[in-house]
Amino acid sequence: MGVKRKRPIQEASIQEPSRRSTRRGVALKVVNSNAPAGIEATKFTPVSLDLGPRYFLMKAEPESRIEKGKDVKFSIDDLRKVDVEPWDGVRNAEASKTMRERMKKDDYAFFYHSNTKEPGIAGIASIHKEGYADSSAWDPDHRNINQAILLLSTNAPAYYDSKSDQAKPKWYRVDVKYVRHMTRFITLRELKESQLPALQNMQLLKRPQLSVQRVSPAEWDCILELEKMPSAVSNAKKASGRKKIAKSADGEQHDTELTTKNDSSASHDMDQEVMAAIRDSHGGDA
Repeated sequence: MGVKRKRPIQEASIQEPSRRSTRRGVALKVVNSNAPAGIEATKFTPVSLDLGPRYFLMKAEPESRIEKGKDVKFSIDDLRKVDVEPWDGVRNAEASKTMRERMKKDDYAFFYHSNTKEPGIAGIASIHKEGYADSSAWDPDHRNINQAILLLSTNAPAYYDSKSDQAKPKWYRVDVKYVRHMTRFITLRELKESQLPALQNMQLLKRPQLSVQRVSPAEWDCILELEKMPSAVSNAKKASGRKKIAKSADGEQHDTELTTKNDSSASHDMDQEVMAAIRDSHGGDA
């Protein structure tokens, strides 16, 4: 129910932006020329305000897998070949809503390899076209793969949904553009075992089933810092191998203890280096 005003607010002079702002507009302090002296009114003015890109994580399967006659394989290498590709076939309501309502042109997303022996972040893509209806949902003849496989299949195409149609689309997609490969593949295991405070609430670790996820700026920066450093998991494997070799040698118990101590010290130093880099990237806050 609306609130009745005694006097309409006339022309207002803009004094300064308040701290409460959004991507689509800005809350401005305005002075009501008809109001008693010293009384201000806050009015939401739909001014376009670009606060920088938003960040996401999008999952794809890098290995061939036939689902209802369709090969769902799509890797970061495949994206590099085509440069721009529709991200269709998402049939999770929350993930589809994220693409429809949150993703904007020139936002960024980690390209994540899933459903593989070693899942992890393989590259970076940008949002090339904002959310629009996914036509594969209402097209029963949607065939982007080998026709022979589809003809042999008794099921409908993998992305078809009889409850979605062009007049009232249920599912949405965006177009993504290749940006780059990661300089090194960052595995899910490494993200879990890093135990970095900036990643504690990351959706990838809390809700791994989501195929399209939000990534906070702090999480994004943290992962880019990790990318610059040697894999902690790889170092742990190498350290474990060195320990086994040392233990198998006769009369080398002292060397084994020394190796263990050095490995522990190196691991601690690397953790400190990661945290220092992350603090620097956030102006001293970790």
